[in-house]
Amino acid sequence: MKNFQFKLEQVLQNRVEHEEKALQEQVRAQQECLKCREQLNEFTEKLENTIHNSYITPRPIEQMHLLMYRDQLQANIRRQSKLLQRLKKYYSCVSTPPLKPDRTEWYWKS
Repeated sequence: MKNFQFKLEQVLQNRVEHEEKALQEQVRAQQECLKCREQLNEFTEKLENTIHNSYITPRPIEQMHLLMYRDQLQANIRRQSKLLQRLKKYYSCVSTPPLKPDRTEWYWKS
């Protein structure tokens, strides 16, 4: 134990590096959650627009295309919602801004 020399500078440097790495991970997690939330909001807005525009479309073929498009948007919304929940669970300490109110939930209850 005679040759043991405690070097505070190395300990402090390691601590700073560890804190920087944790901060970068938290920022990355927030960015990932925000990106997922933005996509979810985008899909929800598109679905709302198609619902409002469906009354304008008189031709059956266009209505069929709108229904297929709505189904795809609903699937995207479900997928993004599940992904966002997994991200929130994985990054439990990350807070993100609230979602826009989901007015389309009653269209795809499953």
